[in-house]
Amino acid sequence: MTSEYFADESYEWLYKFERYNFWYRVRNQILFSWINQYLPNGAKFLEIGCGTGFVSSTLKKYYDNDCADISSEALKYCRLNDAGHNYFQLNLCDTDFESRISLAKYSGIGLFDVIEHIDDDKSVLKKIHNLMITGGYLFITVPANQKLWSDWDEYTCHKRRYSMDEFIELVKDAGFSIERVSYFMFVLYPFVRLSRMPSIENFIKSLHFNENIQKSIHETLGKHSILNECFYYLFSIEIFLLKYFNLPFGSSIICVAKKK
Repeated sequence: MTSEYFADESYEWLYKFERYNFWYRVRNQILFSWINQYLPNGAKFLEIGCGTGFVSSTLKKYYDNDCADISSEALKYCRLNDAGHNYFQLNLCDTDFESRISLAKYSGIGLFDVIEHIDDDKSVLKKIHNLMITGGYLFITVPANQKLWSDWDEYTCHKRRYSMDEFIELVKDAGFSIERVSYFMFVLYPFVRLSRMPSIENFIKSLHFNENIQKSIHETLGKHSILNECFYYLFSIEIFLLKYFNLPFGSSIICVAKKK
């Protein structure tokens, strides 16, 4: 795993963009809702692959939160977000990455859209197992359904999208028991599916060559535009649904696993 899938110069844009964008805002609320069900306030938590710290800045209000990322540029914005008490720069694929962090220390670890970038995802999960106290919880999200594979996955250097069965097997093989697992991005799935149609995808691909159009799209979905807010309230339905139900399909998977 390298930092190539997300260039350092992109973090400034992401730092500004994600606080307004509907997907990041709702995902943050879903993640916190799930974590809060399993961990008491004040528990020791580590987000690995924290990016600019948008998720961690919320978690730090309730937990003793640390941040880790492969990119020093990402950690710079984490500090601007006051996202953690400690900051670690590490590569999950390094054979000794656990030595950078105290073992058997964390009650909770978050991996939010991280392991799909890694060739050997199983060995990484086994290493993370060592960082947790017995009975600690792993909170993890991954992209789902290989049928949704698109140029966007290649652009962001995804290695795979997961089926539910293979994902559950992966987590169990790493030494965890599954506490709860569900799809999400259920309400917006028709829009995601539509965007993967060849004609639509080719159109979107053509926009990549026009920098002004790209900026316009980011402005539309990044600030409090009508379209952005409509998607926000539509996606927000899942915050309520996921309190009571596991969703039958979606473009992502969310899981809580426990160290045996």
